[in-house]
Amino acid sequence: MIPHDKFIDKIKQYIDEKKLFSFGDHVIIGLSGGADSVCLLLVLKRLQQIYNLSITAIHVHHGIRGESAEHDLKFSRQLCEKEEIEFVEKRCDVPALAAKHHLTEEEAGRRVRYETFEYEAKKRGASVIAVAHHMDDQAETVLMNLLRGSGIRGCSGIPCKRSLSDKGDIVVVRPLLGMRREAIEAWLIESGQGWCIDETNLTDDYLRSRIRNRLLPLLSSEYNAQAAEHIACAAGDFSEAEEYLRDQAQALISSWHCVLHKQMMLPVKELKLQKPILQRYLIQEAISRTGGVKDITRTHIESVIGLLSKRTGSMVNLPQRRKAHIQYEFLIIEKESFSEHKEENQDLQSPNSKIGKAVYSIFPVCEKKIPQTCCVNWFDYDTIKEGLLMRKRRPKDRICIDAKGNTQKLSDCMINAKIPAAKRDQIPILASGSRVLWIAGVRMAEDCKITKHTRLVLEVRTVQ
Repeated sequence: MIPHDKFIDKIKQYIDEKKLFSFGDHVIIGLSGGADSVCLLLVLKRLQQIYNLSITAIHVHHGIRGESAEHDLKFSRQLCEKEEIEFVEKRCDVPALAAKHHLTEEEAGRRVRYETFEYEAKKRGASVIAVAHHMDDQAETVLMNLLRGSGIRGCSGIPCKRSLSDKGDIVVVRPLLGMRREAIEAWLIESGQGWCIDETNLTDDYLRSRIRNRLLPLLSSEYNAQAAEHIACAAGDFSEAEEYLRDQAQALISSWHCVLHKQMMLPVKELKLQKPILQRYLIQEAISRTGGVKDITRTHIESVIGLLSKRTGSMVNLPQRRKAHIQYEFLIIEKESFSEHKEENQDLQSPNSKIGKAVYSIFPVCEKKIPQTCCVNWFDYDTIKEGLLMRKRRPKDRICIDAKGNTQKLSDCMINAKIPAAKRDQIPILASGSRVLWIAGVRMAEDCKITKHTRLVLEVRTVQ
């Protein structure tokens, strides 16, 4: 057991080691009234001057436990009054929220808590949200994820610090993650500080409760008294491995240039060259970029990997109306439907105007070199007879394929270019009537190219 006078020092050491706070931070504390959150509040109050912290405590009433919940709210309010800490209470109907969004009450409660924390943080200009997960919570999470069949990501457990949003302007920190539950409770008792007990934690109704009340004590008493510490330590190793593999996957995906709108197009040949574990991370990252990884299991990942040895048209359905399928040399992961782009005619009367998703300009022929890029092209303006349209392909589209003026169906041209079927409707087409001038990023028509007789140049740049 940690000596009473060393308890706060150990937490401060963890805070400094993990760089959880910066000098002058405004910290939002999630205060339930339980032992762990009471400990967190008191410890940060003791460290307030060292880090020059502003502190706001938030208690979320879930509308579930009747008088017990009212008692917890009152206790939390009085504790903050005693410690002279700003207190905010939020009441919500978690059962109704769970029913409305088809969530468990546990999931709905977590969602409303973090939404409340984020709202109050933004309202006050706070950049840090501190929550009171400890080492036993970490061990429980790792065991629970193992039993559910999780891989490295699940076994990495609860991070000590994470961004709450993509912007990274608000972070969630867990200063007690290096402390055991028994040490926290012992410190509170020695400090003469009481706490609230959530009676639902004493039941075995949930998997986490059964792990907390039965499995972890069994491991500690029958196998190793330091089981929780060892599991939490392993979680740290898993977390480092997870970060490394995720970085590798993101770097490869960036180098492959495989993002098209909300589609992910991964080259099958390159995927097959990767180690199996990196293949899984690449697939997981690609799925994540099309709508997150909620409800994505190892079975889904393995099913998608199984497509790599199959032919064009092979498909796997994924949660949230997504699918993975093979098209020629690509594995494509996408939503089942895409929003249509508005088609817009343009008469080319003023320079630097927009044609749908493109910007054009007209200028006299000059000594500049024709751009060698997939998103910019030059055309002989005098060869264009009608107004331009940047649009998707149409059934009667044709494109000139040689200097003699021979044309080919656009569909045949795309097939010959081995453009995956799923991608064909996403490629911008610059057209004049049914005459295709440019398949953006693929090829331009031969009859509108710059020649020695060109007077005016039409430059078209596609934009996102």
